[in-house]
Amino acid sequence: IWRTENGERRCPRGDTSSSGAWEGQTGVNELSETTIAMFSLVMVFAITAACTLSSVSGEIMELFYDDNVAEYTSVFRIVIFCIIPICFTYIFGTLLTAGGKLKALNIFAACSLAANIAVNMMLIPRYGAIGSAWAGLTAQSLMAVAQLAAAIKIYEIRFSRRYILKMVFFTLSVVACCYCIPHLNWWLALIIYSTVALALALILKLIDIKEIIKRS
Repeated sequence: IWRTENGERRCPRGDTSSSGAWEGQTGVNELSETTIAMFSLVMVFAITAACTLSSVSGEIMELFYDDNVAEYTSVFRIVIFCIIPICFTYIFGTLLTAGGKLKALNIFAACSLAANIAVNMMLIPRYGAIGSAWAGLTAQSLMAVAQLAAAIKIYEIRFSRRYILKMVFFTLSVVACCYCIPHLNWWLALIIYSTVALALALILKLIDIKEIIKRS
């Protein structure tokens, strides 16, 4: 393969293997970049929603219940974090489904179900509803990790070290904002925390509007 004066890639006549390999690699790179762009958008929402709603869980539960608010709050604080592994499934589960990897998905689902039942049997007798909440979060997390690992292996999804560090910094910053800054009003706290999280995501370019529009 060589480049012409205009910068176009050419290959010798009859030699299509190199060209095909290059086009295949280009397709893999585009798929990886698109997946990461969509993953970032969804994860920013999931992390922000889980942390903000968990931090004001008591006030939210008071809107729906009059009795046993403390117990319901403890369960909600755990269950709301299921939104994070669920969003993993939205991205990587959909990717695997589109690729026809149904056998792998069925195996993951069966293992997740077995783990859910096992953890429920261990925790519910002692911890009740809280134990069930932890069982659900555990099962969802195992499913998310399995789908992520499969997508990385099959589609060569690559997360750069810089991207991982930015995502970790964003997560820690949102957690610190939600749990370390006192709030007087729960709905005002939701607005403030969400605004800070969105601004931070834009600054770190975890949400790149131009890139999302380009790949939509």
